[in-house]
Amino acid sequence: MSDPMPSVTPPPLPEPAPGAAAPTGLPRSERLRLVAEIGVMIAVGVLPDLAGALYAHQAVGAPTLLSTGHLVRIVLRSTSVCAVLLYIMWRTGEGANAFGLVKPRIGLDLGIGVGVAVVALVASFVVTGVAHSFREVWRSASQVMPSRAGLGPVGLLLSVRVLNSFAEELALWGFLSTRIRRLSGSAALAVLAPALLFASYHVYQSSTAVVAILVTGLIHGTCFRITGRLWPLVVAHTLENLFAMVQYL
Repeated sequence: MSDPMPSVTPPPLPEPAPGAAAPTGLPRSERLRLVAEIGVMIAVGVLPDLAGALYAHQAVGAPTLLSTGHLVRIVLRSTSVCAVLLYIMWRTGEGANAFGLVKPRIGLDLGIGVGVAVVALVASFVVTGVAHSFREVWRSASQVMPSRAGLGPVGLLLSVRVLNSFAEELALWGFLSTRIRRLSGSAALAVLAPALLFASYHVYQSSTAVVAILVTGLIHGTCFRITGRLWPLVVAHTLENLFAMVQYL
């Protein structure tokens, strides 16, 4: 009589590509791991910004200027978020491609990024009404943008914009969106939930600006689901931030 075949524990399900169908029937341990990862990401990448936004929304007095010290704080916070998320991604063993960190293609990523930025900027004004949106965004920008005297070094300012854009896109789309998609199997929820979180920590701006930011988030999420590439979103996010600054200055 032959020996019974040894039992083999199946390997964990691989993370689907952003544009692929999500698997169903995940094991309980896998679901708990995904929930824990989502919780860590929200705790590190969303709650501090949300708390700061709520405080700024209620605070009375002069706004915080983008001084050199303030810019350095943003750099440190963005670096911390990236470090935590990249470590978790590495520990999953799923590979960078599963989170949109595919090999950069400069022409393609710049082209898509510029296109996304243009669509997002136009859509945000159209959805909220061109005249009203322009007036509200201008007024909200004056609450959070620096005076010319408090602008800080230009090189540092640009570096902050790029790093902050990468940290937010990595957190919201590269990580949170892929985890929600894997956990729920819903592509729509994987776009809507991160977009709502993105808008939530901008409540210190006007309500019209929050709507515009929500629209921008939905556009970014849709682009990520279609292309599976994070780099164009970093380009678009940076351009959108620079446009807001130039508009104010």
